[in-house]
Amino acid sequence: MEEDLILKKADLILSNGIKLREGFDLPVKYSISTAGPSVGKRNIIIESGDFLVKVPVVDESDFELIHNKSSLSVCHCNRPFLDDVRLQNVRFHAPKQAFFNISQNCKMGCRFCSTTIMGRSDYPTPERIADMIREPVVKGEVKSVSFTGSINRDVQQSVDELTSFIREIHSNYPELPIGVECYVESESQIIQLKESGASEIKINIECATSEIMQIMCPKKDHNLVISMLEKAVSIFGKGKVCSNLIYGLGESDKDLFDVLDMLSSKGVMTNLRAVRMNDSVSEMLKSSFKKIPVNTSERAVSLLRYQEKIFTKYNLDPNTMDTMCFPCGCCDLIPFFLS
Repeated sequence: MEEDLILKKADLILSNGIKLREGFDLPVKYSISTAGPSVGKRNIIIESGDFLVKVPVVDESDFELIHNKSSLSVCHCNRPFLDDVRLQNVRFHAPKQAFFNISQNCKMGCRFCSTTIMGRSDYPTPERIADMIREPVVKGEVKSVSFTGSINRDVQQSVDELTSFIREIHSNYPELPIGVECYVESESQIIQLKESGASEIKINIECATSEIMQIMCPKKDHNLVISMLEKAVSIFGKGKVCSNLIYGLGESDKDLFDVLDMLSSKGVMTNLRAVRMNDSVSEMLKSSFKKIPVNTSERAVSLLRYQEKIFTKYNLDPNTMDTMCFPCGCCDLIPFFLS
């Protein structure tokens, strides 16, 4: 039963989305992400049993959300797939969290990132965010806050901007866990974020090898990220540092295993994320490989099982994270979540 549910979640994660029948009255508001794998799309968060999954709503898909009198279900190719599902109403990107992207004018040019397509200019100030979350925090609807942002001019400017938001929230809500997702170049920047009030940090390794990083994120340094993650563990502590590793970019399973093992041995929890295809990613993969790599649900579950093995070996537990991707779990398969 557990394996079946995990495979079904993987199926939804790797799909192009879910369609609604004409006239379907959606009982929740769409979640429009400004960062992450579903950026720029109208998304819904489906709850089934013990898992949550975020999927974009599209015009054409093999998956369909069906209203059955008093309940909702998901069909795949007109056959029952998930019965009695519920939809989560999410105000700030992630269930029970407030996750804010404070800027999108990024110069880094990562080929799998679509953050810049939003063209947004009306970013809230730190004071505005502190006010926006006040009522949800009091009601217990928001239990943590996280910030991410782009690199517009330089890395230090990005860190300074994030620091101003973290400091404002920490001063208003000193007991609230605060996460920060960022690119950093020095130990002093990590210390700056920690001292401003961040309790957890995510520095993304992005790619399994430096060769793939040079293709997909030519302005990022693979070895530097590894070094910064190691320093982050010494500053934030084991169980409070994580990193997204995107797969489906032409790497082998062994490449992924090696990175998982290496980062886990340093106390970093790696979050495996299947690449979401867009035109830029597709064209880059076409030019780099004779055949575009395809992620499958079976591969996703196989990687999850190895990830669980490695986490156990190094005594890592996603439940030690209070912010960002691990406690959300909507976009990825999370180790031990259904164990």
